[in-house]
Amino acid sequence: MAAGPSFPSTQDATGCDGTVVYVVDDDAAIRRAFATLMRSVDLVVETFSSPEEFLQRPRSAVPSCLILDVCLRGKSGLTFHQEIVNSGMLIPVLFMTGHGDIEISVKAMKAGAMDFFAKPFRDQDMLDAVS
Repeated sequence: MAAGPSFPSTQDATGCDGTVVYVVDDDAAIRRAFATLMRSVDLVVETFSSPEEFLQRPRSAVPSCLILDVCLRGKSGLTFHQEIVNSGMLIPVLFMTGHGDIEISVKAMKAGAMDFFAKPFRDQDMLDAVS
């Protein structure tokens, strides 16, 4: 995972190896499932219900990645990803969706996404991508 230079430092929120996994999904059950999955392999995870909530929270200046749902209330994950890219924030993005198709996955990858997962996906595949 790559570190972003524009991340404020919050040392207490990092894992033993200094990494943080951020998850943005408007479904509370999905956020809980990701938190459980990431913690099961000793990764620190922070979950957010919206892109705005993610942007408001200070992030650690440590290696991290963002798991981002394509379909969010109010703003699509693809639009938010483009805003991240345009802002200069350097963070690898892994997309997930329950409503994806080939066109959406191609758009995400062309925009710089590291990976794209259709729900349901295998936990190990997501963990491998995060690693």
